[in-house]
Amino acid sequence: MGPAGSGQAIVTLWALTQAAHIGFRYAALTQLAFPSLNQKRACALAAAHVAGQQLPGVDAGNRAEPLLAPATSVRPAVCFGVPLEQAILGPAAAGQGSPAAPAAAAVGAQQMARVLELYRQEEYVLGWHEGTAYVALKDGHGDSAFLRAIWQAAWLDADGSGSGGGSSDNGSSGGGGLSQQEQRLQASLAALAAQYAGFVAAAEQAGWDCGMVRMVLAPGAVTFHEAEL
Repeated sequence: MGPAGSGQAIVTLWALTQAAHIGFRYAALTQLAFPSLNQKRACALAAAHVAGQQLPGVDAGNRAEPLLAPATSVRPAVCFGVPLEQAILGPAAAGQGSPAAPAAAAVGAQQMARVLELYRQEEYVLGWHEGTAYVALKDGHGDSAFLRAIWQAAWLDADGSGSGGGSSDNGSSGGGGLSQQEQRLQASLAALAAQYAGFVAAAEQAGWDCGMVRMVLAPGAVTFHEAEL
């Protein structure tokens, strides 16, 4: 066998070894049951709770988790660590370099001020755009910020009204009031305040450790300092 054939055999053997390693690792992971919460498990629990269903236990939750799928592929879809402007105004607002008209800029500033006030008591700011939650995290946030944001996103996902949820509905309802989209955020926060404690209790009763939150943020994830706004 010449050098070329030998090299091809080595590459083939390496590929087979890697495939076997991945296969064995996947099989091992499917046999483990983690009581900690990552984004996919937390989303499944929050969606079940909002729907009024019994929360799955640790074994069932781990078996149902799509291990190879990205965290943002499950419902509710949540993107953590986005810039504040993107969370409030929508993903299209990120990186907009062209100067806006003064009136449009004023509307955007007013909207950001109203939404920030809604989230004054939370450690994050969540915007709902085209069926996805975009979450800006405040400096010094705790693990509960992830779970609270996921539960709120599950409520918005299940609510259905105005499910487009994009930044197209940014106008106020008149008299300096909240826009329709902001009213939905306000309603979801009210539901969060009323039902989150019950969600945590139900999750812990099902065997989950809500004090062990294992979230992996995307590269480039940021936080913001509220006092500087």
